[in-house]
Amino acid sequence: MTRAQPAAGERERGLRRIRTVTVAAVVGASALGAVTAAAAGMTLPGRSTGAAGTAGSGGASGQDAGPQQSQDGQTQDGLQVPQQPPQAPSDQGPLVISGSS
Repeated sequence: MTRAQPAAGERERGLRRIRTVTVAAVVGASALGAVTAAAAGMTLPGRSTGAAGTAGSGGASGQDAGPQQSQDGQTQDGLQVPQQPPQAPSDQGPLVISGSS
């Protein structure tokens, strides 16, 4: 006369529950990652909004002339040319090196 072991059934139910929770967590994390990546791809700067244009060949040498500029100072890819080149700061301050040799 052997009795059924109730602990074995509880163990199996616990393992099934853990497996279900694990699968749900993986699916949820994957979906959250996909939604986050899609939102970042749509909202962060650096995304191309127009069709990619090719720059024509310039001059008689047949070399690439680079991005063509329109009259309002913008290139084909939507970037603006600066009014003046960037200036390096005149006073860079003291040079500090920490650590020992």
